[in-house]
Amino acid sequence: MAAVNEIDLSKTEYMRDYIAHLKFARERLMETYSSVRQHSQFVANEVWQDQVSMRFMDMLDQKQKDLFRITEAFDHYRQVMVSQVEIAEEAARQII
Repeated sequence: MAAVNEIDLSKTEYMRDYIAHLKFARERLMETYSSVRQHSQFVANEVWQDQVSMRFMDMLDQKQKDLFRITEAFDHYRQVMVSQVEIAEEAARQII
Protein backbone atom coordinates (compact mmCIF):
# COMPACT_ATOMS: atom_id res chain seq x y z
CA MET A 1 0.00 0.00 0.00
CA ALA A 2 1.16 3.47 -0.80
CA ALA A 3 1.88 5.81 2.04
CA VAL A 4 -0.42 8.78 2.47
CA ASN A 5 2.35 11.16 1.43
CA GLU A 6 2.43 9.45 -1.98
CA ILE A 7 -1.21 10.34 -2.65
CA ASP A 8 -2.25 13.73 -4.02
CA LEU A 9 -4.95 14.63 -1.51
CA SER A 10 -6.60 16.97 -4.01
CA LYS A 11 -7.32 14.03 -6.29
CA THR A 12 -9.52 11.92 -4.00
CA GLU A 13 -12.70 12.84 -5.91
CA TYR A 14 -11.03 11.71 -9.13
CA MET A 15 -10.09 8.45 -7.41
CA ARG A 16 -13.70 7.94 -6.27
CA ASP A 17 -14.79 8.34 -9.91
CA TYR A 18 -12.07 5.90 -10.99
CA ILE A 19 -13.25 3.36 -8.40
CA ALA A 20 -16.80 3.65 -9.75
CA HIS A 21 -15.44 3.23 -13.28
CA LEU A 22 -13.65 0.02 -12.28
CA LYS A 23 -16.87 -1.34 -10.81
CA PHE A 24 -18.85 -0.40 -13.91
CA ALA A 25 -16.19 -1.89 -16.22
CA ARG A 26 -16.29 -5.18 -14.32
CA GLU A 27 -20.07 -5.33 -14.50
CA ARG A 28 -20.12 -4.50 -18.23
CA LEU A 29 -17.48 -7.12 -18.93
CA MET A 30 -19.56 -9.80 -17.22
CA GLU A 31 -22.77 -8.62 -18.91
CA THR A 32 -21.11 -8.60 -22.33
CA TYR A 33 -19.66 -12.08 -21.84
CA SER A 34 -23.04 -13.45 -20.71
CA SER A 35 -24.85 -11.86 -23.63
CA VAL A 36 -22.33 -13.10 -26.20
CA ARG A 37 -22.39 -16.58 -24.70
CA GLN A 38 -26.20 -16.71 -24.66
CA HIS A 39 -26.55 -15.57 -28.28
CA SER A 40 -23.70 -17.79 -29.42
CA GLN A 41 -25.29 -20.79 -27.75
CA PHE A 42 -28.53 -20.09 -29.59
CA VAL A 43 -26.68 -19.76 -32.89
CA ALA A 44 -24.70 -22.95 -32.27
CA ASN A 45 -27.83 -24.91 -31.31
CA GLU A 46 -30.52 -23.43 -33.52
CA VAL A 47 -29.14 -21.39 -36.40
CA TRP A 48 -25.74 -22.39 -37.64
CA GLN A 49 -24.87 -25.84 -36.35
CA ASP A 50 -21.34 -26.43 -37.53
CA GLN A 51 -17.89 -27.13 -36.12
CA VAL A 52 -16.91 -23.47 -36.16
CA SER A 53 -19.85 -22.54 -33.92
CA MET A 54 -19.12 -25.43 -31.59
CA ARG A 55 -15.40 -24.53 -31.38
CA PHE A 56 -16.37 -20.95 -30.60
CA MET A 57 -18.59 -22.17 -27.76
CA ASP A 58 -15.72 -24.32 -26.46
CA MET A 59 -13.41 -21.29 -26.58
CA LEU A 60 -15.97 -19.19 -24.67
CA ASP A 61 -16.20 -21.89 -22.00
CA GLN A 62 -12.41 -22.08 -21.71
CA LYS A 63 -11.94 -18.31 -21.58
CA GLN A 64 -14.62 -17.92 -18.91
CA LYS A 65 -12.00 -18.85 -16.29
CA ASP A 66 -9.71 -16.10 -17.59
CA LEU A 67 -12.60 -13.65 -17.48
CA PHE A 68 -13.30 -14.52 -13.86
CA ARG A 69 -9.64 -13.96 -12.98
CA ILE A 70 -9.75 -10.57 -14.71
CA THR A 71 -12.92 -9.51 -12.91
CA GLU A 72 -11.48 -10.71 -9.59
CA ALA A 73 -8.42 -8.55 -10.29
CA PHE A 74 -10.72 -5.58 -10.99
CA ASP A 75 -12.43 -6.18 -7.64
CA HIS A 76 -9.17 -6.54 -5.76
CA TYR A 77 -7.69 -3.38 -7.29
CA ARG A 78 -10.91 -1.48 -6.59
CA GLN A 79 -10.79 -2.57 -2.94
CA VAL A 80 -7.16 -1.45 -2.68
CA MET A 81 -8.05 1.92 -4.22
CA VAL A 82 -11.00 2.35 -1.81
CA SER A 83 -8.65 1.70 1.09
CA GLN A 84 -6.11 4.20 -0.24
CA VAL A 85 -8.74 6.89 -0.82
CA GLU A 86 -10.16 6.40 2.67
CA ILE A 87 -6.68 6.81 4.14
CA ALA A 88 -6.09 9.94 2.05
CA GLU A 89 -9.45 11.44 2.95
CA GLU A 90 -8.83 10.79 6.65
CA ALA A 91 -5.40 12.41 6.35
CA ALA A 92 -6.96 15.40 4.60
CA ARG A 93 -9.54 15.77 7.39
CA GLN A 94 -6.77 15.70 10.00
CA ILE A 95 -4.80 18.37 8.16
CA ILE A 96 -7.78 20.71 8.05
